[in-house]
Amino acid sequence: VDEPEFAARVADFARTAAVARRFRHSRVALLTPRTAWRMFGPMDMSYDEWDLGSSLGVTLLHLDLEELIAEAEKQDDKAARAELDSHAPAYGKIQAADERMLFSSKVYLAAKAIIDKYGLDAAAAACYPTHFGLVNLASSWLSGEGFHFDPEGDVGSAMLANAMLAIRSNPVVLAEPAH
Repeated sequence: VDEPEFAARVADFARTAAVARRFRHSRVALLTPRTAWRMFGPMDMSYDEWDLGSSLGVTLLHLDLEELIAEAEKQDDKAARAELDSHAPAYGKIQAADERMLFSSKVYLAAKAIIDKYGLDAAAAACYPTHFGLVNLASSWLSGEGFHFDPEGDVGSAMLANAMLAIRSNPVVLAEPAH
């Protein structure tokens, strides 16, 4: 029991068990425009992701992106400004319009409300083609809090990133490098 090799094997097993537990008991949401619901086609991976999630024990929720937008519109300007100001020391020069930054802060607050409402462990938002960049700032801020919010609607990546957070609490980035 005191051997370093034994301790290393126990640590490896514990990490593997933590990933499996986090993965199997997770709740992951896909936020899309209502028109995208259940419209499977050549560009839609939802069917495969739902099948993958159900076979692995992940609970997948399909939420209307308009719920996030409506929640953002209800957020108080003062609270959004305070949130924006609290993150300001991490920025260099901000080139986006102040009203856009304020709304992005409201989207972040709205995302947190939806995460709490549905008990989510990860999420993905499909913003293309009507809401470019809607969740980008929220995604960044939430990653710093240990929550993965994929801004490209990739539920599979959100599930995987959530599992990876069981190993490390650092933000997880999954990329598809060009050939």
